[in-house]
Amino acid sequence: MRDAVAFINIPFSQGSGVRITPSEIITAEHVISGANRVDVSVEGESYQLASVTGFDKRRDLALLTLD
Repeated sequence: MRDAVAFINIPFSQGSGVRITPSEIITAEHVISGANRVDVSVEGESYQLASVTGFDKRRDLALLTLD
């Protein structure tokens, strides 16, 4: 399960997400609100960049794609 957990860090917010494919992560929209790119740590490793691919404010969901 550890390899499914992602930690998200941006200057004004922090949160977690779940890896759904090797390059995609689902998180809460309120965590990434206002950002286009975020730093993501998967499996407790160093942070890498991810793009905000899409989001739904009403459902509070966002999709991130690792670079």
